[in-house]
Amino acid sequence: MPVGLGAVIVLTALSVSVLSAQNGARTWPDVQSLEESFAISDPAKAVVRTLVRDRKGAPIYLFVCRTGDDESVAKVNYAGDLDCRLIPAELGEVEQNLLVEAPNLAAWYSRGRMFARELAGDCARYPEYGRVRNFRLRGLHLTMIFEDVVFANLQTDAPTSLASYTLHVRVVRDPTARRSIAESSGYLDPSREAPSDPRSCAVIRRGKEW
Repeated sequence: MPVGLGAVIVLTALSVSVLSAQNGARTWPDVQSLEESFAISDPAKAVVRTLVRDRKGAPIYLFVCRTGDDESVAKVNYAGDLDCRLIPAELGEVEQNLLVEAPNLAAWYSRGRMFARELAGDCARYPEYGRVRNFRLRGLHLTMIFEDVVFANLQTDAPTSLASYTLHVRVVRDPTARRSIAESSGYLDPSREAPSDPRSCAVIRRGKEW
């Protein structure tokens, strides 16, 4: 009887461990703080690259952004006016993105993808889909801030073409961020519309998009 009970205890502990891993409750490498600004003077050819490193300086993640028209990297599909991704550093630039909020989403379908219209008016101020976007995952908190935004077609009510901007990137350690991909932002995407669910940047709506 004691042997059987011990086996049950071991199996139970193993089950808890497996469940914890499935729920993202694991320890991720500690990251160094990162703060960089990238001035984009030609938005049509924007490229951003930097590495997130561990406390010893070893690369952990590649943060990379390109435009939807950039076809310079084979087999990687970028979208929008700027598409930013976080990728395990050892993989290099591949079709993967840890900034998505659901494992079944395409790599380009994250809040790291930006369209010019999202940086203007009410959309610019919309939480997590405008000029300031936060991502929590893998023991870190990554923030993207679009600053010094200049539009090429200011005469229109809804500018859709960028002349220049600055992307500010910040990464800090956050032990409470345990998911292997980004947590939900807590807000619904104002650009995802359906006949039964009209949305607008003028109305901020909380919820889980995915």
